Amino acid sequence: MGKTSPHNVFEAYLEQFQSDFSLLLRSRADEIKLGGQMILTFIGRSIKDPTSRDCCLVWELLAKCLLDMAAEVSSLTF
Repeated sequence: MGKTSPHNVFEAYLEQFQSDFSLLLRSRADEIKLGGQMILTFIGRSIKDPTSRDCCLVWELLAKCLLDMAAEVSSLTF
């Protein structure tokens, strides 16, 4: 999928993702004990364009996360 891909390519990727993700959730639901929980982690993007490299800035996202966590810890009173 690229900037010059026709709209139907984006739609095909979306449909495949929806199908695959639904199957993943159904499969995991069969494995979880009654009352159990599942944690999902997703990397998102800050802009709507799916062809941008914005979603690939894993280290920047990790750094922001760590800074947020450090700020939370430093604001706690012991």
